Amino acid sequence: MSAYTDAIQMPDVATLLANVQHGDARARTDAIAAAPLVGVGAIPGLAEVYESEDPAATRAASECLRRIVHNAARPGAAVERADAAAALAALITQDHIRQLRVDAIHWLGLVGGPSEVAALAAQLADLTLRENVRLAIERLPCAEADRALRTAYASAGDDYRDSIELSLRARARRRRR
Repeated sequence: MSAYTDAIQMPDVATLLANVQHGDARARTDAIAAAPLVGVGAIPGLAEVYESEDPAATRAASECLRRIVHNAARPGAAVERADAAAALAALITQDHIRQLRVDAIHWLGLVGGPSEVAALAAQLADLTLRENVRLAIERLPCAEADRALRTAYASAGDDYRDSIELSLRARARRRRR
């Protein structure tokens, strides 16, 4: 560990959320640094802070979420990855603000799996999110993603079929490698 990480006290979820939401710049910086160590259990609470009216708290919550998700995506962290994916799937519904949904969809493309394909595919009907959703599904390494894209292609209008076809081709190229 570095001198910097030695100086950081590893907070629990409640402390992390308090520092992100109400802390000064130093407390928020420390919370951001510690977020991956606090883990995926902080995702629901950070999502609430993300939707707050405080721009500094929103930015700090976003960075905490990003770091937690990227940490969960590391090799050998299958349980953490699945837990992060499940928590993120709950954030892509219309109950949440658009920017949180966009970020959660992007992050699902990093940690999602077969269990999250249906939740993502359901969002393809939202014209403001469908491009983000398509790209997230394209990145998922499972056969369910292929099926979801083929289903979307069959029901898509002419204005969107080319985009879905690009994703299907990209997935086919990756399989051939």
